[in-house]
Amino acid sequence: MTRKPWRLRLRESVAYAAVLAVLSLFGLFAWMTRQPEAPFFDRAAALPYVGDVVTWTRDRFVAPAPGETPSSGGAGRARSGSRDVTTDEPSLLPEREFIGIGAAMRARPRSEAQLLGRTTRLESYEVLERAGTWVLVVASSRRVWIDLAAERVLMPPLGNEPLPPGPLHPRQADPELLAVALELMGEDEVRREAFEPYELLTDVIRPRLIERLRELSQQVESAYFERYGVEPIGVPRESVVLFRSQKDYEQFRDAIAALVGIKSHGFQSRGLVAFFVEGRSDAEVEGTFVHELVHLLNRRAIGPALPAWLAEGLADELALFSGPAARERSELIDVVGPEIRYRGWLAGLKVLRDEARGSESLGLAALISSEPEAFLSAPNAAALYLRSAFFVHFLLEDESLRPGFHTFLDQVRSGRQPTADHLLESLGVQLQELEQRFGLFLIGEGLKAGV
Repeated sequence: MTRKPWRLRLRESVAYAAVLAVLSLFGLFAWMTRQPEAPFFDRAAALPYVGDVVTWTRDRFVAPAPGETPSSGGAGRARSGSRDVTTDEPSLLPEREFIGIGAAMRARPRSEAQLLGRTTRLESYEVLERAGTWVLVVASSRRVWIDLAAERVLMPPLGNEPLPPGPLHPRQADPELLAVALELMGEDEVRREAFEPYELLTDVIRPRLIERLRELSQQVESAYFERYGVEPIGVPRESVVLFRSQKDYEQFRDAIAALVGIKSHGFQSRGLVAFFVEGRSDAEVEGTFVHELVHLLNRRAIGPALPAWLAEGLADELALFSGPAARERSELIDVVGPEIRYRGWLAGLKVLRDEARGSESLGLAALISSEPEAFLSAPNAAALYLRSAFFVHFLLEDESLRPGFHTFLDQVRSGRQPTADHLLESLGVQLQELEQRFGLFLIGEGLKAGV
């Protein structure tokens, strides 16, 4: 048998390798258009030469979400690892909505349209089209319309679910809700302006407060990442609605069926944060703003399905203790004649410190298994918020527990259930030991604060 000349064999090998390389590049390109969020491409975009090709391909061949077009407005900023990355337009990734069990699936975006069934899984769905509060998604292998404003089974008031779907990308505020806000404020009085990285709608005329809130809006995301070790995905697209009148705020809140009558100073829902200033100090308004922004960041960094103690604990911890709006202890102490009066979380610390001294149990087991409704309407709701904030603060201030808590948050972000057993496993301690250490922490904090 005559062997081919080595030059011919070499040319054939080169040709085969070239064909294989082209097919591989084509496959990689096809996969990239289907998986634009893959971390591999973030790393590839930072490489010389190759990075330019990856960025060019993403910009031109990854289609924006249906009904959305890239913005030509000012640049936004997002964190990527430890670097700051400047983007000239919002994320082109498909918009998604988290929908719980029991949502009615209909043939058309009308409440009287044919009922095709109800959702049976806890997951997020890619939005194909919007019509007011209705979204067109693929569920149960077919295209169906779901009303996001309609009541559904197993959907707690603040959007918490038993299982986490993982981080979700930012979303624009519901246009119908924004229209309600504009009507309540009055078209002639409302100001609508860029509030980097968000948009602000307000009828408040207090320049110093507005500027302070603007500063906080630019600082909270980096503080969140540095404190909790989990990075929000995407570039913010949500809106901030700040009311002058408490009455207007409450009417706006009651426009959301799940929040009707629930007492609150602020809330976040459907791509917006809302709060008010009437009868409140600047410090209280700032704290509420940071608290609600953390809820937006939780959605983007970990997921919307967090247990109540964790969602509220993270929000209050950053607002009260460690974030850019945190207040000095000295600001929370009033001396009235021979009396010393403690306000805000300092008063709460005194109560928790006294409990730690007088009881072997601080109720951690009950706290980390509390239902969302307990944080909204239970007689001891305020105590649950405060206990959650101090508990999260304790987990972060204890150097031996902080790595385990960061691991817990990262694993929940990846889809693991945020159960009490999972928390204890990540921390590497038993519940009884954790309660004892939490009690000692509260006593020590009380001594440092002089309460």
